[in-house]
Amino acid sequence: MLRSWPFALIAGWSLVLLYATFQTQISVAAWRLTGPDPFTAERVWEVDAADSGTRIIATFRKKAGCELFSFRVLGIWSVGGIDQTAYLPFTDLDGLSDNFDREPGSQTLRIIAEHGREPRPSFIEMRTLHDCGGPILTPRVFARVAVP
Repeated sequence: MLRSWPFALIAGWSLVLLYATFQTQISVAAWRLTGPDPFTAERVWEVDAADSGTRIIATFRKKAGCELFSFRVLGIWSVGGIDQTAYLPFTDLDGLSDNFDREPGSQTLRIIAEHGREPRPSFIEMRTLHDCGGPILTPRVFARVAVP
């Protein structure tokens, strides 16, 4: 009987560790699905061809409590029914840095997604990562627009 107690102890702690891992995974999955929205009321007002790419003007309302970690612009080319993607450089027409964390409240985004003249992407997506105080960063697609 005394020889089996180490096995019982190890098995017991293994179950506790397994339960804790499961609970953490459930919490992270719930955060990912229902995490806070760092912004609301997104609206794209203009999408125009520019010399070096596509000019996009959009408005949104940034919520308090979330800090911008990353803002990226993605070009999407549909080739033979398969989407090919690449991150695109962009220029902020207001002179803000790439990952400028805006103040809470109404905001306007004015950028040129630089992709050259040909081949033009079919779509452009603007993606963000925010730190909203949770266990993981909050990823969001800000907008997806068709390229004129």
